[in-house]
Amino acid sequence: MLGDYERISYCLYQSNNGTETETLQLIVGRSTIQICHQIQDNSKNKNSLPNKGEPFLEYIWTKHIPINQEREKTRLRIKDFKCRLNGDKLADFRLEVYWYIRVENNKENVKKEEYDIIEENNEIWMKKE
Repeated sequence: MLGDYERISYCLYQSNNGTETETLQLIVGRSTIQICHQIQDNSKNKNSLPNKGEPFLEYIWTKHIPINQEREKTRLRIKDFKCRLNGDKLADFRLEVYWYIRVENNKENVKKEEYDIIEENNEIWMKKE
């Protein structure tokens, strides 16, 4: 993605075992949700660590919005985030997101009873339920 945009990050897991630190991070961006994993250990050669100690992508999900609709108004928005711990470790989490999509006149029919329709600056947006 080009340009700078807001990201929301949650630390799902962090473990310190001696000199080794393992981290699992959830990142909610404009159009993707990513889970990144990182293992660092200053006592070891970086070449012996997964991805040389740098974060690596474990999971990615995208909302598949067309590039011509990608903008601040169509970004992912967090409705709810909950996590459950098992002692000091993450047992599971639930993330609920929503977004708005642009509806171009005469190109797509949208039933008002199925979506919340919002008009801003002569553009019509609908809340995806």
